[in-house]
Amino acid sequence: MTSTAARITYEEYRPSGVDQGCFEHIHHGRVLEIGFGSGSLIKSLQEAGNEVHGVDVGRDIVDRARSRGFNVSLIDVSEQDLPFETDYFDAVYSYETFEHLTNPHRMVSEVRRVLKPGGAFYISVPTQEGTMGYGACRHAFVYPGLLEKKNLERFLMQMYFRVNKQYEMDTGLIVHRFYGLTNGKREDLPDIMDVIVGDYRVSELYKHVLTPERLQEEVQIEIDGYMKGILWGLDRPDGLEYAIGIGHHLCESYKGFPSLYMQLFECFFERGKPEAGISFLEKMLTDCQLPESSRERTRGLIDSLSTAPALG
Repeated sequence: MTSTAARITYEEYRPSGVDQGCFEHIHHGRVLEIGFGSGSLIKSLQEAGNEVHGVDVGRDIVDRARSRGFNVSLIDVSEQDLPFETDYFDAVYSYETFEHLTNPHRMVSEVRRVLKPGGAFYISVPTQEGTMGYGACRHAFVYPGLLEKKNLERFLMQMYFRVNKQYEMDTGLIVHRFYGLTNGKREDLPDIMDVIVGDYRVSELYKHVLTPERLQEEVQIEIDGYMKGILWGLDRPDGLEYAIGIGHHLCESYKGFPSLYMQLFECFFERGKPEAGISFLEKMLTDCQLPESSRERTRGLIDSLSTAPALG
């Protein structure tokens, strides 16, 4: 029999990602698969001694799985809540389902709810930037660009999932991206829909789910937006006070990020406002925990600039 693209993708391809260490088979726990399809994964998870549940939007798929003795439900995760208690599962799996959803936020919100804090979420998607023809032809991509690596990882971050492992596999037709995630939910953290209309900072919300490098990247994205306002103020004859005000607001929001203070210093200094620039170096010494060597260099820079002829 000739293998079709769909069969290669959904039947012959191994969804577990075990060989790459991203989709780990847990044992003797409670697990859920969203979009279980042929049932191969829920079968292997059940054989590992787990209490296994599955949900799928296909009625025939669900009926077939029930006839084989699997505990499954007919659920559209874009429209319906998952029929499970909060903090019920130790792990949730979702193989090549995310890209089909009309409401991915609802699905991931529900995964976060039913998954225990610190529980594992294993997900795979076809990469939008690396898949030849398949993505654009087969999926509408209701949210354009969401499957691009940076955008998807930011979306997962906003839902408080920490990326522990990531792997890509090129099957010739489709480039698959696997993620091993940890549920970083806490009762004191707002939902992303509340964040949109609230006054929250990346450093407050996502520090526990990001590596220091990724946190710095996300903070920089927010800082860049404010820096445009500072430059706008500095380009106006009467805008210095406005620009300094934005700078102090940034410092209050992102205490502990020395690179911000250095950016502010450089911005004001290069625009001919050295006194304002030096004030942010002095503020960095007060606000940030710096190695003594860095503190000494900063003090030396302040002293040399303060005695320069232009400031005399």
